[in-house]
Amino acid sequence: MIKSRRKIGMPLNRYIHLAGFLFLALSMLFINSCGGGGAGGSSDPTGNSPGVPHTLLLYPDKTIAQTGTYVELHAKLMDGNGNPIPGETVNFTNKSVVGTLYAASTTPATTAVTDGKGVATILIRSTTQGF
Repeated sequence: MIKSRRKIGMPLNRYIHLAGFLFLALSMLFINSCGGGGAGGSSDPTGNSPGVPHTLLLYPDKTIAQTGTYVELHAKLMDGNGNPIPGETVNFTNKSVVGTLYAASTTPATTAVTDGKGVATILIRSTTQGF
């Protein structure tokens, strides 16, 4: 006798759509900042352009959220020596129609300033059911 299987939780295609949405959202983040610069002295750290944006790490790289909930996206900005760069504006761009970016749960935004650890945080909210 074959028993029918009952679906539990979200359908698999919903997970796939959500993962695709988050990947798209993360891949659409751009940075618009430039570092300090100027003449350096003997006390400047050695390495690749200290204080100048060199690396931008985005996380989380994937997540699952229910429709209408918020997910935090973080962008960590570092110089060529791996040191965090605080006080820089990071522009976030969402080219998808299935979500909205927020600075807080009620304030739409497209920019965030890096904190003392070089991390800029923005929220994304899925506005389309099933994604």
